[in-house]
Amino acid sequence: MARKDTSKKTTTNALEKLFLHALGDIYSAENAASRALKDLAGAATLPGLQAALTAHRDETEAQRKRLEAIFEMFHARPKSITCQAIKGIVDEGETMLGEFGDTDAADAAVIFVAQAIEHYEINRFGTLREWAHELGKPEAERLLSEMLDAEYAADQMLTKIAEDQANRAAEGARAGM
Repeated sequence: MARKDTSKKTTTNALEKLFLHALGDIYSAENAASRALKDLAGAATLPGLQAALTAHRDETEAQRKRLEAIFEMFHARPKSITCQAIKGIVDEGETMLGEFGDTDAADAAVIFVAQAIEHYEINRFGTLREWAHELGKPEAERLLSEMLDAEYAADQMLTKIAEDQANRAAEGARAGM
């Protein structure tokens, strides 16, 4: 029986396969996030929140192109692997908006859902960036860093809108009951 080679080359091949699988997952997630951000912008009542979600949706479209470029760097065709996690977040968001979408807490609920999407993307882009570094792909690492920075910026913008407006509107509705 031949002994399995556990050298760095085998490890790198396994990591590259894992990287490409995770890249397919986040590619699927970005497609789902784009659709969800459009719906969330439509559900938002604050003009600033609508604008922020629409701008981030446009950014998400650009990120899909970056992900396709990363696939090319690995000589792979873009492959979408159904992302169950983002599907669950979107489903939870639909439930949340169904319950709170017609209340003064609508914008807080929209932000809650949008930030769940952002945090998932932050997690994935951060991990993929580190794997790209390990795999010796500096251009992929750079693109993933750009995407990670965009997700952090979107999350911070949503937090600011929540703190400055959405949470106060929701809290004011409770206080007025």
